[in-house]
Amino acid sequence: MAKNKEFAVIGLGGFGLAIARGLVKRGNSVLGIDKNRMVIENNAGELTDLVKADASNIETLNELGIADFDVVIVGIGAIERSILTVQLLKEVGVEFIMARAQNETHEHILYKIGVDKVIIPEKDMGDRVAMMLSGSVFLDIVDLAEDFSIAGIKVGEKYSGMNLGEIEFRKTFGVTAIMVHRNGKSYPLNSPEDKLFKGDVVFVSGRYEELENIKEI
Repeated sequence: MAKNKEFAVIGLGGFGLAIARGLVKRGNSVLGIDKNRMVIENNAGELTDLVKADASNIETLNELGIADFDVVIVGIGAIERSILTVQLLKEVGVEFIMARAQNETHEHILYKIGVDKVIIPEKDMGDRVAMMLSGSVFLDIVDLAEDFSIAGIKVGEKYSGMNLGEIEFRKTFGVTAIMVHRNGKSYPLNSPEDKLFKGDVVFVSGRYEELENIKEI
């Protein structure tokens, strides 16, 4: 039986945290790293370990033993800090790096400096939503583990006008809501007060079996 991988996620915003939670749910060991103390406190107990640290410091990365992780995911949104962090990860010998990019220029730079997999959430979602709406309401977006993915789900009448706190995605469906695509634009879902409406496509993360059981909400 193959052992589960060890992951480190740097930057626990909506993107990084959703990936981290999904990986933990699959039984993987996940170290979450963020320089914001409030983020660390708010997510205590959700990941294997949480550390308040500035990952754009090479001494900090060495102290964390970051090179020992199988995969390091950089979810930092700020372009300069993202690039610097990746450069330092390469310098200390991280084997596989996945990173979030803000735009295509950022994506190009990340690939040039050695990132193995780059994701632009808004671009990837926007490019594929049209495909989804013209066919199936379910679309697999990103494979991160054996059966863990990020997918888009079409919002129907039942939940139209309800906010995330009322729907309770994790309790009701076992998935985490990350972003919504509406009227040609994508918006992050950061608050329980964020509402969904009929025709929206909400992007969620979870295991395949959970995503496949939803199809439409």
